[in-house]
This record gives sequence, structure tokens and C-alpha cells, in this order.
Amino acid sequence: MRRSRAKSDVRAQEVYRLLVCGASYQNIVDYCREHWNLSSERSADRLIGKARELLEKDAETVRPVELGKAIARMDEQYRKSDEEGDRRNAILAETKRIELLGLAAPKVTEVSGRDGGPIQHEHAVDYSQLSDEELEAAIVREAEAITGRAGPAPESVVDSRTDGEAEGVS
Repeated sequence: MRRSRAKSDVRAQEVYRLLVCGASYQNIVDYCREHWNLSSERSADRLIGKARELLEKDAETVRPVELGKAIARMDEQYRKSDEEGDRRNAILAETKRIELLGLAAPKVTEVSGRDGGPIQHEHAVDYSQLSDEELEAAIVREAEAITGRAGPAPESVVDSRTDGEAEGVS
């Protein structure tokens, strides 16, 4: 059992490397078939799942370490600038440190319409008069316009049911 788990861990590390290098799902499935004779996609799915868990674990550990290093660098920059009497760079280092720690007041940006008035919204289509199919098509067109990509409606927007009804996400 240990040997099997160790082999699985080594394979998960290899799939981890493939994910980091940008391999697609299908590339990874093909790699698993070619290199490890895994005939079922399910086995590849399990390895991809393990690799993603490793990525998430690394992301949790790396962020605090990198933040700590960045803060230490700002502290060192402040110390050196202060020692040299370079108040401008000392203030710059401290400002950056405050920003890294999230201590600065949030920046607020107000957006307004013409002459400071409200932003005007115009809709060329009266969506309340559309059938479910027409509404779904309109959502797809809007998603394509926003993302600049053509394709089916995202599942988070429209969930097609087998009985032909569409249910919007609340």
C-alpha cells in the first residue's frame, strides 16, 4: 500500500508541474495515458485533483512568506534611507509598507455622468417581453460583448435543464 501511495504522490507532483506549465486538462489526461498507461480518465482526474490540492497548499504558504519578505525589504529600505538622511525615500518605503499591510484608508473613486449627474443607462431591448429562449440568446450576446469571446452562456448565468426549461441563478 505504501509503494502505491508513494507512486501516486510522485505522479501527482508530475501533474502539478504540468499544471504550473499551463497544460490543458486533455494534455494531462494524454500524458497520464502515455507515461503511466492509465486507461481511465477517472485516474487522471484523481491525480489532477491531488495536484490542485498541492497548488492550493503552496499558495497558502507562499503568500505569507512573500508578504513577510516584502515587508522586511521595506523595513530595510526605510532604515537605510533614514540613516543616510534621505527622508524622501524613507517616506516612500514607509508608504509602501503601509500599503502592503493594508493599513492605508481605502481609496474611493466616484463615477458620475455628465456634469456630475447620474450615469444614464439605455437598453435597446425590453427584456421583460422576451421568451426564455430569446432571453438566453440575449444573455449569451451580452456575455460575448463583455468578454470579447464567442461561446455558450456560462453555467453560472444559465443552467439548461433536460426538460428544456432554463433557470437563472439567484
